[in-house]
Amino acid sequence: MNFKQSLYDIPRLIESNTGIFLLKKLQDCHENRVKLYYWVFNLTVFVTFIIIVFITLYFCAKRKKTPEERETQSIMDQQYILEKIRALEYQKEKFLSHNSITRMPMPQSAISNEPLIYSTQVPVYS
Repeated sequence: MNFKQSLYDIPRLIESNTGIFLLKKLQDCHENRVKLYYWVFNLTVFVTFIIIVFITLYFCAKRKKTPEERETQSIMDQQYILEKIRALEYQKEKFLSHNSITRMPMPQSAISNEPLIYSTQVPVYS
């Protein structure tokens, strides 16, 4: 008995056209599922992108300073700059005086009882 001949002699439960029809239906179902997954994935990515954009814009708007805060920051910046300028002028006055030949800071005992100040803070006289 030949093996090929025995396969064709075996009775089948469905006809060949029915098998082809079922295969075609399964392929169609697979294509529909792939299309559905495609749309769901793209919609999810789009919605996620929109949410991220809105969150970013919200926090940017929230961090924006009010006019009063900007004015206060501007005043503080100006005060800081003026303090640095005064400190520089004070140091020039103390350490680069015309009395000194080398224009180097003199030791405390040589000048007066005032301590040498090397910081940038200007002493406040009342």
